[in-house]
Amino acid sequence: MNLNYINLMTNILKVGFLLSIIMISIVIAQTSALINQPLMASAITFDLTLTLPIAYWLFIRKTKISKLTTAVLIIFGIVLTSFILPENNRQLLDYLKYFALPVIELGLLAYTGFIIYKSRKTYKSLIQNRPDFLEVFRETLVAEFPSAILAKAVSFEIAGFYYAFVGWKSRRGEHLFSYHRKNGTAVLLIVLAFIVAVETFVLNTLIAKWNVIIAWFLTAFSTYFLFQIFAHGKAILLRPIEISENKLFIRCGLLGDAEIELTNIESINHIKPPIAPKDGEIKLSPAGEFTACNLKIILRNDAVLNGLYGKKKNFNTIFLAVDEAEILKAEIEEQLVKYFAEKINLENRKYDK
Repeated sequence: MNLNYINLMTNILKVGFLLSIIMISIVIAQTSALINQPLMASAITFDLTLTLPIAYWLFIRKTKISKLTTAVLIIFGIVLTSFILPENNRQLLDYLKYFALPVIELGLLAYTGFIIYKSRKTYKSLIQNRPDFLEVFRETLVAEFPSAILAKAVSFEIAGFYYAFVGWKSRRGEHLFSYHRKNGTAVLLIVLAFIVAVETFVLNTLIAKWNVIIAWFLTAFSTYFLFQIFAHGKAILLRPIEISENKLFIRCGLLGDAEIELTNIESINHIKPPIAPKDGEIKLSPAGEFTACNLKIILRNDAVLNGLYGKKKNFNTIFLAVDEAEILKAEIEEQLVKYFAEKINLENRKYDK
């Protein structure tokens, strides 16, 4: 029998077993069994928060799936149990919420800290050649974390704290290009932060009269958003666009970055707004739609943009806002002329031989 077929059927059975635990628990929770047999509520809680994650861990322990996903399943089980059980049947669930969740959170933080500590040598070696904290830190964690998606999310969050509170000295150089001085980015971000702060205060005052918990949740979310605005503003200052080692490093605060080989650039042209990106085209400016782009770079082959939380997006054309657009364009074109001139000379030498 085909080995791939056996593996497929095995995986189907595993998924079916996990889904059966969920479905049976939901069905029982909707019946009168909870009233006649109060211990059924504890059994459902046990199955969804312990049996389900343990079975899942046993199924994935010899696969490439990150073991950290087990923690996500535990949280899922607790949330699902909260929805399907009546409030007077959640005694065991309440104990788990108060004791299990903090343990999981502390465990994840400790694990993350251990990975960061273990990867410090890799980070130090990389930062010497490329002095951009977010790019190097993300590359370091992706190499060490069992889950690339989680590594990118963690690196994004930590980079936010770094740019907000640690990084202060901006880099200067002839191959570094800013993108915030001539388009009013600072004013736009300050205005946005002011609007968010005012709306948060007003909404919090109104919603608090109806539901205090939701009001505090809104306040926490808005505070986090204000923090991200501040971190993004600092990152704009500390993460310039750069030409180095025959590469163009496109950066835009915390919104995204991309690494492009100069030889992959087909053309670079000045443009005037408005811009309507099509499929395969992206616009990257420090204040989104509120800042106009003035450069259009077309590539020979697709490149990858690392966006918010490291989310990847392929593109073949990118629109940028650059303060010294003329100088950047001239320098890229000069580098390309030198490269192709050297390539032609090398081919001529081979031909002469």
